[in-house]
Amino acid sequence: MQGNAAFRAEKYPEAVGHYSAAIFADSSDPTLPLNRAAAYLKLGKYVTYTGSEAAGLKRCAGILMPSE
Repeated sequence: MQGNAAFRAEKYPEAVGHYSAAIFADSSDPTLPLNRAAAYLKLGKYVTYTGSEAAGLKRCAGILMPSE
């Protein structure tokens, strides 16, 4: 996956773009929003939040999170 390769190469803005495109193409993969969130964290963007990260956490961890 291009997003993972960009992340490993520390090209975080590029990784965010790849993960966003992948989320648009396949919103059922819960790892994509989490990977994008990790890239945002590496960029120091702690406030960026789309809601898809919480949905990914729910699917990955099977935990209940408060709805907004």
